[in-house]
Amino acid sequence: MSNDNKTVEPYTHGKFVWFELVTREVEKAKAYYSELFGWKAKTEQMGPMTYTMLSVGERGIGGIVSPPDAQIPSHWNNYITVPDVTAYAKKAEAAGGKVLMPEQTIPEGGTFCLLADPAGATFSIWRSAKPNTEPERDPELGDLCWFELMTTDIEKAKSFYGELFNWKFEKGPMGEMEYWIAKRGDKMTCGITTLPEQAKQAGAPPHWLSYVAVENLEQTNARADKQGGTSLFGPMEIPNIGKFSIYQGPEGGVLAHFQGQPQ
Repeated sequence: MSNDNKTVEPYTHGKFVWFELVTREVEKAKAYYSELFGWKAKTEQMGPMTYTMLSVGERGIGGIVSPPDAQIPSHWNNYITVPDVTAYAKKAEAAGGKVLMPEQTIPEGGTFCLLADPAGATFSIWRSAKPNTEPERDPELGDLCWFELMTTDIEKAKSFYGELFNWKFEKGPMGEMEYWIAKRGDKMTCGITTLPEQAKQAGAPPHWLSYVAVENLEQTNARADKQGGTSLFGPMEIPNIGKFSIYQGPEGGVLAHFQGQPQ
C-alpha cells in the first residue's frame, strides 16, 4: 500500500480515530472488556501479527495487540490523524517530541508512527489509506467519548499539540483545577490537565487517558469490580457535565468510565 498524500477532509486532521490496548494478557482483556462494555472482540491475522479488533455493534473502535517487547507494561494507545505521517513525525521532533517507533504501514489500512510528547506521554499519528468521509457524530454508549492528557507541563503540552494538530485551546469549566480544552474549529476534541500528585506518587508518568461512555456508572463499576478491575479514582461528579470513575483492568490497562448528564 502506498502512503500517498491525497487531500482528506480538513476535520480529519487532529482527530482521535482509534485506540489500542497493548498487553500480554490478550485473552483476559477480551473477556473483561466484552463483559464490561459489551464490546465484540474478533481476532485476525495481519501478516506475522495477531490482532484483536474491538467493535461496538458492527463499528470498529479499537484493538488489542501483544507488545513487541515483554518489558512494555499494559497500556492504551490513541491514534490521531495527520495528512502525512513522515512530515508530521519530523514536525513532532522539531517541536520537542520523540519518535518511539518508526513509520509502519498496515496493508490496505494506513500508516502510523508512535511518538512521545516533550513530557513523555505517548500516542500515535495515523494516515488512513483512504480518505475518511464519515461525518462527525456524537459518541454512543460503548464509544470513546473523551480523551485527556495528564501532564507535568501544561504550557509546553499546549504549544506542542497546538503546533502538531492545529488545536486551539480554551479554559475549561473545572473550578480551581487548571483544565484546557483543545478544539478543532468549534469541535471539542480533548482536554489537558496536570498529572495528579497521587498519580505521581504511584509512579504514573504523563499519559493520555481515554473515557468510555456508559449508561449507568454504578452498574459499570460493579461489573468491573466483579470481573477483577481495580478502582483508581472516583466516582467523581462534574457539575452540569456528568460523572466518572477511573479503573485499571485485570490486564493492567487504565480507562475512565463516563456517564453523561441527560440532555
